[in-house]
Amino acid sequence: MSTDLVFFLHRLGFKIYKVSPSFVSTELIDVPTLDPTELKSKLESFSGQTFRLLISDTISYLFHTQIPTTNVPISRELVSTKIKNDIPQNIESTNWDYKIINTLNGQADILVFALVSDFQDIVNEITSSLKINFEVTEPESVASTRDPNPIVGIMKKEDLTGQDNQSLNLAFKSDPSPSHFNVFPILTVIFIIVLFIGGGFYFLKWYRQNRSPKSAPVSIVLPTSIPSPTLVSLTPTTLVPKPLADLTFMIQNGSGKTGYASQIATQFTAAGFKNISTGNAATSKQNTSQLIFKNDTLKTTYESMFIAVFSVPSANISVDKTIDYDALLILGTH
Repeated sequence: MSTDLVFFLHRLGFKIYKVSPSFVSTELIDVPTLDPTELKSKLESFSGQTFRLLISDTISYLFHTQIPTTNVPISRELVSTKIKNDIPQNIESTNWDYKIINTLNGQADILVFALVSDFQDIVNEITSSLKINFEVTEPESVASTRDPNPIVGIMKKEDLTGQDNQSLNLAFKSDPSPSHFNVFPILTVIFIIVLFIGGGFYFLKWYRQNRSPKSAPVSIVLPTSIPSPTLVSLTPTTLVPKPLADLTFMIQNGSGKTGYASQIATQFTAAGFKNISTGNAATSKQNTSQLIFKNDTLKTTYESMFIAVFSVPSANISVDKTIDYDALLILGTH
């Protein structure tokens, strides 16, 4: 591992973990605030070190989209045009990344990840002020596909330097170069001093010419205190309805292939899913696979995670409040 430290950022504060070579995580710090003074106090001892940055799902955007591949090759500019209406912040000033999951039937399945801008500003401030590097940045949902514990999951990420469309990764780096000498502030101070001295001579001359014994002294009132900066509390844009470990999931075999449901269930188990049931679909001649969620919140939260394990066309992903499980995957022949 290039580093053994994980920085977990959530909407109420942050935690720091140390992960051993055998992937055992130990909590080092738990800070329940993002106050700038507290951030500096707790992180000064980590200045110059490198972390892997784990982002809470409640302060990130992670969604799945499809882009046709028949006319032009997939590029960052093309994806930017596609997603600019899906992220409720200026995409031009947002640090975001994408990954092509697969390409099939002239469509590219793409996973997009971005950090909510207010928290992106916090990360930028940490890297610039404290010279802390974040070599990897991932949301919990993606890290959990490698290990049920996302702290361990992000440490198991290996594709750190892949091409833009192959590795879903945001890197926040501090500037290692020394700061350059800036003469402008010094010239400004000199100018103010000269102006003050010149004004003093002028005032002294005027005073001698117009002084009066009845003149009252001028009183200057200084502020007694300067208010400390405060961080605005944010409401999360998306709430995770339940932990992944509590999600109930049924896989039904409609392909006619013996043992196919159990085979796919093994893939989901490896990705961190727990409560998985298998069975046969109503028909064994299902042409295409279908993914059904019990409600829109579950679909919004977990769709991209399901797609990362088993690809289903977006046209075949739906919501049905009558199903008995949180999610139902019906396997087809294609």
